[in-house]
Amino acid sequence: MIKKLFNLKKYMFTTISILLLIFFIVLSHALAENISSYEINSLDMILLIDSSTSMKNNDEFNIRIKATEYIVNYLIAYSELVQVNYRMGFVCFAGKNEESLPLHLLRKETITTIKENILSDKLYVWTNFIDPLLFSYRELKSKSFGFDNKKIVILLTDGKPSFENKELESSKYFQEEIKPIIGKFKHDSINLFVLCIGEVLQDKQNWLSILPEKSFYPINDINQLPNIFHNILSKYIGISIFKQNHIILESEEKIIKVKLEPFLDQVIFSFTKSSSDIVIQVISPENKKYSSDIVSNSNQYNWIQTCEVPTEGVWSISFGGKGIVNYWIDIQYPITEADVYVPYPYTTKPVIITGYLYRGGIKVNKADRLSLYSKVFLPDGSNNIIPLFHNSEGTYKGIFENTTKEGTYHLIIKAIVDNKKELSINSKKATFSIMQMPLPPIDVDNKLTNNVIRYL
Repeated sequence: MIKKLFNLKKYMFTTISILLLIFFIVLSHALAENISSYEINSLDMILLIDSSTSMKNNDEFNIRIKATEYIVNYLIAYSELVQVNYRMGFVCFAGKNEESLPLHLLRKETITTIKENILSDKLYVWTNFIDPLLFSYRELKSKSFGFDNKKIVILLTDGKPSFENKELESSKYFQEEIKPIIGKFKHDSINLFVLCIGEVLQDKQNWLSILPEKSFYPINDINQLPNIFHNILSKYIGISIFKQNHIILESEEKIIKVKLEPFLDQVIFSFTKSSSDIVIQVISPENKKYSSDIVSNSNQYNWIQTCEVPTEGVWSISFGGKGIVNYWIDIQYPITEADVYVPYPYTTKPVIITGYLYRGGIKVNKADRLSLYSKVFLPDGSNNIIPLFHNSEGTYKGIFENTTKEGTYHLIIKAIVDNKKELSINSKKATFSIMQMPLPPIDVDNKLTNNVIRYL
């Protein structure tokens, strides 16, 4: 009786093991049908602006306001283009938080609130970074986590730490007061950038003792501010800076030419102007015109023009008026994705790779101009190039046969245009795994296992 119970237990264990094996084979097949997708992350940003008396002296022409207005308008325009939410909070500080705006969806009114606080007639003498940093940490901790949002804090200051008209001992202040807060930022993946002008540059080494050098921006000229804002944010919203420069206008019109690549997803032309009278016009290769004077008003010192699926070729930008214009041309590359079909993970059979290229959210069907291939990275670090052949509208397929190595394989889809040029793309990495077949449970007399397998 005991022997029968023992054999029954072994039978049940063997059956469950084989059924679980079948389940995981089916599950892995289902997952392999759609293992890749493209996602644009949302952004939460807190802007901390020093409003002490000395800051007003260092920023006589209120570049802080113009730079903030530019970056808010830029983010609003880009968010509407790619259908993603950006949120922003704000603190105007000196010895403490004088005015603050909680994290909220970006809107035009944000500029008005910031402008009113920066232009306030109140005199703030002290400079203390503790309160604004803690405010930004609490806001992001309570409102951003769980949403997979990118989180950044930008601190603009010109002051050495001081309190009640007494300058604090800098190294002790940074190590004992500021460093623990920065530690919380790092722990919760909040990226802090410190933009410094004026006296604060004397504290560079104190800041670098608690921050990586790439997060510290010394500013020699406040007019650099829009460019610094732009370059920081471009890394987090997934846009590539194609061209940036400035142009000085006298009286005659100036024109620059820009050649755009084929199959771009988006292009953003953005400008800051020293005078609202400056008129800018962007002209596409098919002579479609976009002009700043259509949307500008007497108080506007920036202009942002977005274009989805822009025409490849030479674009023209003309400038008229007197003054200085800073301009940026940013592009979003097309997206490649892959589906991978693995017959089941315990195999050395060929794997089927399907590749796609998306532009403006739509699959590109240009077999006459576009060729796709896959670069597969094997578990041992080597890689194979697999050509993909046009199968149907916007779909390219290929077969990967080098599946003898156990482990995880990674692959990306690349593209060639007109049989000669590698296309710049955003490629979403896909993965699949090859594993050894697990051994069945050991059966003493070897009869029960053989019977179960034969029956199944």
